[in-house]
Amino acid sequence: MKKKGFLRKALLFLGTIYCILYIVPTFVTPGAPTEEYPDGEERLPSWYTNIFDKRLGFGLDLQGGLELRYSVDYRSAIGANLLKSKEGIEDDVVKALVEKDNAKTTDAKLDPDNLSAADQAKYMERFSMDKTDFNQVEVRFKDAADSSVLTSELVNLVDSSLVTSGSGTNYTISIPAREVHRIRNNIVEQTIEIIRRRIEAFGLVEPDVRAAGRTDIDVQLPGVGKNKMDFVRERIGQTAQLTFRIVDDEANYFATQSDKLEAFKQANPGKTTTVEFINEQGGAYFRAVNKSELVSFARTLDLADDHIIAFESYEVGSDEGSNTSYWRTMYIFRRIEVAGDRVSKSFVGITGQGEKEPPGTPYVSVSFDRRGAREFEDTTRNNEKKRMAILLDDEVSSAPQILTTISGGNAKITLGQGNRQQILADANALVTVLTHGAYKAPVHKVHDHSVGPSLGADTVDAGVTSMLVGSVLVLIFVLIYYGKVGVIANLGLLLNLVYILSILIAMNTALTLPGIAGILLTVGMAVDANVIINERIREELRAGRSVRAAVETGYARAFWTVFDANITTALAGFILLNYTAGPLHNFAVTLLIGIVCTMFTAVYVTRKIFDFLIDRGLDEIKF
Repeated sequence: MKKKGFLRKALLFLGTIYCILYIVPTFVTPGAPTEEYPDGEERLPSWYTNIFDKRLGFGLDLQGGLELRYSVDYRSAIGANLLKSKEGIEDDVVKALVEKDNAKTTDAKLDPDNLSAADQAKYMERFSMDKTDFNQVEVRFKDAADSSVLTSELVNLVDSSLVTSGSGTNYTISIPAREVHRIRNNIVEQTIEIIRRRIEAFGLVEPDVRAAGRTDIDVQLPGVGKNKMDFVRERIGQTAQLTFRIVDDEANYFATQSDKLEAFKQANPGKTTTVEFINEQGGAYFRAVNKSELVSFARTLDLADDHIIAFESYEVGSDEGSNTSYWRTMYIFRRIEVAGDRVSKSFVGITGQGEKEPPGTPYVSVSFDRRGAREFEDTTRNNEKKRMAILLDDEVSSAPQILTTISGGNAKITLGQGNRQQILADANALVTVLTHGAYKAPVHKVHDHSVGPSLGADTVDAGVTSMLVGSVLVLIFVLIYYGKVGVIANLGLLLNLVYILSILIAMNTALTLPGIAGILLTVGMAVDANVIINERIREELRAGRSVRAAVETGYARAFWTVFDANITTALAGFILLNYTAGPLHNFAVTLLIGIVCTMFTAVYVTRKIFDFLIDRGLDEIKF
């Protein structure tokens, strides 16, 4: 037993020394920045900072930085997935109708897996499927007898989360509200994790990323300099959903929409627009100098559910030798042939001699996983002589013609023409996004604030000074009131602060002004715990017990009183931790950490100090 007790005391002593060494770099900060030391010359030995290399971070209210808030458009993600499910259900219904007709006839039977385009269209006329909400599709059959093929089993084979209801000729296929909530929560959690990974990949430290409400995400980046803020805004907000889709050149869709341009101009009187209709031998399209103008105009066009309008950047040369940059529209099938999440590896490459692009042009090379390689090979086999667009969100990076089947699972993404350094920067940024994940749903910026220390340096210094003065006065009072025992209580309070700071640094938690308030509250609770314990020991001494017996009984009887006082506060802190964001969240973090450290120091550490002194024969301690 003695050996076990010795090990515990040794571990406590060594752990405390480690915590003290761990927090030293926070208080011994580097010197002022110089040309030789941009981050300031380190005042601690290099061997020390190599072992203890972390410092306590400070929140936006104490040192300023960047605050961003994004909203996750989970409805768009669910709606896009529902459209894919709708396509699969349509194919399965057609096959079921073919099999039903085959069973009724002795004539030549159709192969449901190899229907001609004419037969496919004929069967599609027997029913209709329209998406009426982001989570709901309405199905209408012309003949009620055909509706028997639409079974729950058929629908669930495409998507097990879908529910089918209805009768006669009208049916509804929907995603239940409970499933919508589950998907929404998963998408928000995945987006939070992706943002964290992006920030870490860009070399930004101490990010505070958390959910704010049901669909909003709050991002706080303390200490980000103005020179990095634009970089952060651009990269965090970049969705970069990489998709491979087939271009519909046969429809000549934009030629049928040419009359919409004049209506668009009349609806925006007084605004100069650069949108033009171009009809070339290769096909018709709209173009504009500014993408925003083209996007606004495209929203006025009548678009089929199975198509999207994408935008491609290109340059046109003039007789004078100068180039003008334009954005032009491209009519593309909505169906995603290969998704970006099938990319297993991506890196930046440089073109050589004999390639289409000029030598030395950066590009992004991507490799697909096994399934993606198979999908890419099938797509190129089934769409020869057609163009396949490589899209990043709604922007076409390139749209090469598929000349033959491409196997091996590799593809190259070019990023246009222009300044080589800019193309290289864009390529590196794209690789970072592809490597560390694309958002599962569109993410929209709600607000963007560049903030300085909200309270000002003088106010913060005054707050820290008042905290130190208050703490010193408490320590002096305890020392005067309890004498030698007050030294032990004060030592417990100081160790309490050491443990709290060590845990905050280890958890990479930024300290804010509300966080300081949480620490001060726990210091007050720690004093209260010591008072309860010492008064219980005094009662035992007045009852005639020895110092050893009084200490043992006093701690045993005071434990549940201290525990009860702390657990009720901890419950309030736990609620704040889970249902708040921003300043209150940081207050809850420091409060809960402080409660744990208070229980440890008040009930265990000071008890071990008493035991150590009594074992050394110092049992004449005055209380």
